[in-house]
Amino acid sequence: MTERLLSLAEAASLLLISPRTLREHVKDGTLPRIPVGRGTKRQRYGFDPADIEAFKRMRKQFEARPCPSTSPRKARSSPMT
Repeated sequence: MTERLLSLAEAASLLLISPRTLREHVKDGTLPRIPVGRGTKRQRYGFDPADIEAFKRMRKQFEARPCPSTSPRKARSSPMT
């Protein structure tokens, strides 16, 4: 059974990002899309739910980095006079 395609707003909601950010990922080529309709000026896209899940897995970060604002202060590299 074939799942239905997700709209731009639905895909953005699943990824917890704005539709504008989703469009940037599409433009960069990091997220596949499927053209829907025959428009040439304002193209509409559908997103396969499997592609959304694959994008999530690809973007997942495993290493925990300390927040720069809460990491311990380092000694200054040059003394001030």
